Amino acid sequence: YTKSGCPFFVMINEGNEKIEGRLVTDIAAKAEVFDPFTGTASPISASLHDSGFAYPVNVGAHESKIIGMDPSALPVLEEPEKIVLSEIVSLGEGRMTFDFKPEVGRHAILSFTKIDEIADIRVNGKDATRLIFKPYETDITNYLHSGENTVEIELTGSIACKYGSPVPAGFEGCTVRICDKPNAEGAAKGENDEMWDVYDKDRRQVGRLQRRGDSMKDGDYHIVVHVWIRNKNGEYLLTKRAPDKMFPLSWECTGGSALAGEDSLTAALREVREETGLKLDPANGSVVIHADGDNYFGDIWLFREEFDLDKVRLQAGETVDKRKATKDEIIALIESCEFVPYDYLGRLFEID
Repeated sequence: YTKSGCPFFVMINEGNEKIEGRLVTDIAAKAEVFDPFTGTASPISASLHDSGFAYPVNVGAHESKIIGMDPSALPVLEEPEKIVLSEIVSLGEGRMTFDFKPEVGRHAILSFTKIDEIADIRVNGKDATRLIFKPYETDITNYLHSGENTVEIELTGSIACKYGSPVPAGFEGCTVRICDKPNAEGAAKGENDEMWDVYDKDRRQVGRLQRRGDSMKDGDYHIVVHVWIRNKNGEYLLTKRAPDKMFPLSWECTGGSALAGEDSLTAALREVREETGLKLDPANGSVVIHADGDNYFGDIWLFREEFDLDKVRLQAGETVDKRKATKDEIIALIESCEFVPYDYLGRLFEID
């Protein structure tokens, strides 16, 4: 649709699952995305594409979005990421598995040269996404685990197949691109892209994923880890939270949620590596306390390991300072309201 020389693209999702992808066009224009339900408009940036420009598309279940373009202004371009292609794996013709070794900055992109109609993608038995629009690709990294991984594709034909000649339903050119982002360690995580495995009350995976920021259902749980590192002098590694976070400028241990495909230990090691740059020895750590909440299993890890404070790297947007502290010093910080109020600290300090 065009009005006064300005093109508009209307996207409607009548399904029950969110659709994510990119709008690819040869139109060089400044773009905004409009939400007709809220009346809000937000500028969106484009990335360069072989066919022109690619604009991100994110349409929730039973929602619609409109992208409007102003050809009198040039598109705002995203800063191109430096990506190194490490491997390409072809899938199809009886082979729908591939090996993957998780590393910081490593991503796996599932792509197709062609999809007729609708393709629902499952990775390792979990619903990943639905592909309808070009380019037919999606990042499946959060659904992968170390070792062999399996991709399933369910195709849905058009209602047009019921009338006249059948409309083709299939796919071509299915590949997985393994890419590495140089210097990706410690990069800030996008909260909206973070996915968790969902567990029942008995800590059994239920085969669903939970997006960070979305409300969890009653009876659903995910794994949260707190990681305490204590040296032989009884000193713990602490970091100070950024001023725009909950409990601003308070001291804390390292912690976070386990991502989809991670167990508790893997999550603990990753969080420490991302937030401090330290690589811990898994043999030095153990879960010493379970501090569960309404919708999470809280695993409190204690690593009895030496660390060099000068080698601790602060994570932009997350932490602003670092220090060592003994048990008594932490208690003093708590009393002066300078420490995140963990309710299990008394039990932690009783552990040798």
